[in-house]
Amino acid sequence: MRQALQSPAHEATLIDRLVDSMKTKANIIINKKLVEIISDKANYKDTAWQEIKTDEATIDSQDKAIAILKLIKKTYNEMDEISTAYNKGYQKPGTTVWNDVLTNCETPQSKVLTIDPEILDSLEIYFLADVARDSNLNPYKIFKKVIVKKLENNVLATIHDEKSVVYRIINDEGVKETETLGGGMKKFAYNIEVVGGMIPFTNSWALVSK
Repeated sequence: MRQALQSPAHEATLIDRLVDSMKTKANIIINKKLVEIISDKANYKDTAWQEIKTDEATIDSQDKAIAILKLIKKTYNEMDEISTAYNKGYQKPGTTVWNDVLTNCETPQSKVLTIDPEILDSLEIYFLADVARDSNLNPYKIFKKVIVKKLENNVLATIHDEKSVVYRIINDEGVKETETLGGGMKKFAYNIEVVGGMIPFTNSWALVSK
């Protein structure tokens, strides 16, 4: 530490490394919170929280793999049509009533699939590994992005319009540094505030095992 602070260049390098380290921790916390948000039934319209039986969710044959992929593709297609089925709508200030909104996804390619790694592995084993990559049931072909992530509350997969889950990191003060007692040591702090969540009048869908 003393060697690093012997010149402004050394100090700048150290600060950059510390900020990167602190950002990594912040990103881990944010990702955990986002998983909680997209795994919460309260953030979906009832018709967009689709439950299937445990046996249907246990993919141990090609037929079951195709059934799950067809269900995902069906929802993918329906989200392109204007409807009230896949968004919660909006609430007027001071009320608890949800008002319907007619909407669709911005473009067919604006949708993002988040899927449990075990489910994706089973789909690969029983179907995707044996078909051409240009199959219309292949998530990697039709979605803008496929995010492999362990979800909560028995959620197997979710589909969101790319703008339906947003957050913003606010850091107006940058890196703070203070002198500590003895040896010319310094203490650094990087404080952030995160504002975000699911936008209820955009399209979202969850596939859940009962």
